[in-house]
Amino acid sequence: MSDNSLQPIYAEGVSFDEYLGGVRANADRFHQTYRRFGFIASDADSCIFQPGARVLILCEPYCADCVINLPFIARLVEASPGAELRVASHDKHKAAAAQFPGRGGVSRIPTVVLLDSRWRALGYWSERGKSDREWMSNFVQSDPLPEITLVDGMPVGDFAQWLVRRFTGQLPVFYERNWQDVREELRVLASST
Repeated sequence: MSDNSLQPIYAEGVSFDEYLGGVRANADRFHQTYRRFGFIASDADSCIFQPGARVLILCEPYCADCVINLPFIARLVEASPGAELRVASHDKHKAAAAQFPGRGGVSRIPTVVLLDSRWRALGYWSERGKSDREWMSNFVQSDPLPEITLVDGMPVGDFAQWLVRRFTGQLPVFYERNWQDVREELRVLASST
């Protein structure tokens, strides 16, 4: 992680507002989650990134973990004066994303990468917080993930129906308490860099 190969990806990335404006898949849920966490801006405990922090998120709008976590992480960056967020396509930058393995040693989305002033990765976080990992493990035991099927970037068929069931079960739990794990895990990441 010592080269500056992430600089062009960061430069190509867009702000969260720009990303939200271009999203079609799960757009309503992105907006819903973003609105739900509006209180973060005035929550002193949510100022976790240092001034000048560069936060790169690799994600895709068809991914439920991106829909749940990206708007929340955007709120955390907004609550951290001087921090900047850029969102880029994970699928377009798979080679770069492979530098940041998640569970099972493979890249997961979203992947949050903190960059220093020389564009080196200081550390990363991926996919979902501890409580959501437990929730998801239980969920897929009773409702296994079908094949991810997209048409023009939009979830379709069994995958689209599965996403609805997942959001119906997971979002209320995330809104109530699981977001706190994500905040604390990112706080640890930000403080260790």
